[in-house]
Amino acid sequence: MENKRRSDGIWAFLLAAILSFGGIGCITTGFRLENVDLTILLLCCLGFSLVWVVACHYRFGIPIAAAALELFWMLPKVRTLMDSEKVLLYEISSAYHSGYGWPFLQWDGTPPTGSANYALGLIACVVSLVIVWTVIRRKKATLAAVAAFLPMMTCLVLTDTVPDSEYLMLMLGGLLMLALTNPLRRMDARQANRATAMLLVPVILITTGLFWIAPRDNYTPNQSTFDRFNQWLQEIPLWQQLTGNTPVGTVGDPGADKVSLDTLGDKSKSGRTALYVTAAANGHLYLRGCGYDTYDGQSWTASEYSSGVDSGWGTAYPVTTRVTVRMDYARNFYYFSGTVGPQQEKIPFEFGKIPNKDGEKTYTFLWGASVTGGSLSRSVREQCLQLPYETEQWAKEVLQQIDINLSASILGKANRIAKSVRDCAYYDLNPEKMPTDEQDFAKWFYTEAESGYCVHFATTATVLLRAAGIPARYVTGYTINVFGGEEIPVPENKAHAWVEFFDPNSGWTTLDPTPGFGDITNPTEPTIPTEPTEPTDATTLPTQPVSGPTQPPTEPTMPTDPTALQPTLPGRPSPGAQDSAVAEWVITVLLWILLAATVIWGQYRLRIQIRKWYMHRGEANQQALARWKSVRIRNCIFRQKPPIQLYVLAEKAKFSQHTLTEEELNAFLLHMAALAAKLRKKPWLIRWLLRLLWAIE
Repeated sequence: MENKRRSDGIWAFLLAAILSFGGIGCITTGFRLENVDLTILLLCCLGFSLVWVVACHYRFGIPIAAAALELFWMLPKVRTLMDSEKVLLYEISSAYHSGYGWPFLQWDGTPPTGSANYALGLIACVVSLVIVWTVIRRKKATLAAVAAFLPMMTCLVLTDTVPDSEYLMLMLGGLLMLALTNPLRRMDARQANRATAMLLVPVILITTGLFWIAPRDNYTPNQSTFDRFNQWLQEIPLWQQLTGNTPVGTVGDPGADKVSLDTLGDKSKSGRTALYVTAAANGHLYLRGCGYDTYDGQSWTASEYSSGVDSGWGTAYPVTTRVTVRMDYARNFYYFSGTVGPQQEKIPFEFGKIPNKDGEKTYTFLWGASVTGGSLSRSVREQCLQLPYETEQWAKEVLQQIDINLSASILGKANRIAKSVRDCAYYDLNPEKMPTDEQDFAKWFYTEAESGYCVHFATTATVLLRAAGIPARYVTGYTINVFGGEEIPVPENKAHAWVEFFDPNSGWTTLDPTPGFGDITNPTEPTIPTEPTEPTDATTLPTQPVSGPTQPPTEPTMPTDPTALQPTLPGRPSPGAQDSAVAEWVITVLLWILLAATVIWGQYRLRIQIRKWYMHRGEANQQALARWKSVRIRNCIFRQKPPIQLYVLAEKAKFSQHTLTEEELNAFLLHMAALAAKLRKKPWLIRWLLRLLWAIE
């Protein structure tokens, strides 16, 4: 008995420690929490698991252990624990704010500071308790699986909160071990402990193999279901009041498909690191995420005209500097500089973004100092001049009021418009929202609003530039000061919006009309350009400038060969590589299907063998009770009562001193055989579902 209790305790301790540490590791790495000591949290998981194992072996162990934990750990740290919970809730809510526009969970109007160690330790305490209780007391694994999976679940609904592989492997391996051994443990703990020991190595190999076949780098959650839930949530009046009508796709999300202006709220204050940038020269760098060319007065979207090869970037001078962007997780699009690099003339855009189809986390591009020439197709030009009729009429009246010199250069007109927009309001991260009776965001901001941030200024400047006959588009991304050779972390609160306008003499030109963000003559030019060195790996972009005419042609000439415009992005596969990627994807899917089939069939056969073992193990009366249990399961499936004679035999086996004969034992088997014949008459799909669910033959 003592050996059995010791074995139960060892496996309960290991499973609790693995799953609790895996859960808090997923939260820490998925949300990229700072000031978190995973070593201390690992010791907490081990300590909590050990305490609960000891407690569960005694009748009043759990309340005594809970009181001890509260007395020696929680009570002296109540204030610290509350502050730690605030930090954790704020960090998680900031991620959901960036992804879905949900409100920040913060107190006193200021972001909480400190460490989330105590809050994560509390999560580990609860998770380890539930798992130890399930294993030692032989409860169903449902509650334990839910408790272990919930911490990781918070990371799986956003594409940018992917936990590190080692913690995902811990979670998957622990859950798999718990699911495989729990049914047997509820029947015979000794056999379950042996099975756990035998399954330990296979489970480790399976989880390692899964992450080798489908590495975390290529993981992107499917958000369609959660997006529909979020859309439904946004329609609830109470939720609208809580969120302050903050939309999905504000400047806090530089890659959103849509920027809603009519419900624009406060700018994101999240300090979570979005990416890391290393430049070979000093300067103020604009990292372009997405460009929008369609304005309806209420929002910005990217049309089909912002897809394909953009010929408006002109020809770059050979003076460039190298920039490396590193991300903790692979975005589905690239960030490039706001000014043209020599490679950008041949980059294909898809709805305003440069797709990162290969899941690159680190890539290099060339930051151009200056360009000459450029051209736009008629369709792109018309789209970048598009305005609603009433908006256009109002904007032309504004242009007359600010007295733009019609003979001035395009750059001169842009400077004059930018100055007028800067002077119309002051910069504020918490401006008032546009009234619901207003129909045009730019008009309202320019004529009535007192303050705004980059979205307000960039939208208004884009509208006025279009009204002046200058093709322009609204752009989102990040802005950061870089220093030669130093890796600079770019926090999410550096998300920014600006304007790109087209000048035939220089191509697309960056314009930042937001107060305090610099002059527009060349705001992104590196101040100390250096000659880039040759790339050392295949993931960098080409360093040779694209040759071309110094004067723009009247209309871009599109090549007849579709492969001539293949991008020079990092990791971009050739057609042969694409075929290999498809083949690899097919193989991966087949392996996943094979693994799923193996697990489903394996658990079915394991449960069958366990039941057979019980029906033929021990004394005759013990066998009779095991067979009676199987008879009841089969009769429940067919919604009928077992024969009365079998019920009498089961009562006799359980309560009397009479030992059942072989003939009486066979009566149970004969009835089960009759039910098996009845089951075979059902449709094959229902038949197999019942077999897999109830483990019957």
